Amino acid sequence: MRKLVSQMLSRLGYKVIATSRASEAEAALTQGTSFNLLLSDAILPDGCSGPEFAREALTQYPEMRCIFMSGYTPQSTASTTIDKELQLLQNPFTMEQLNNALVNELN
Repeated sequence: MRKLVSQMLSRLGYKVIATSRASEAEAALTQGTSFNLLLSDAILPDGCSGPEFAREALTQYPEMRCIFMSGYTPQSTASTTIDKELQLLQNPFTMEQLNNALVNELN
């Protein structure tokens, strides 16, 4: 899924840095590159949730925007609290749906 979404984002004209774990994303954030958006799965490997990671990242980068995606049903992600003002894309989604979410979040 990461590779497919990265390709979709690249086709939409975005520069993408894709990581497979929260620790890799955290390392990328600390490299000095400016990020406008964090697109994360709601449930991450190694027991970390996307919203938990985002809350931590936003303390250092408060201007960064966040969108979450999940292939799980809303009921199965109930333990992963996503703030109401944040967007959740339900997998599978189209490139048009991804683009609409990005436009809504970044504008």
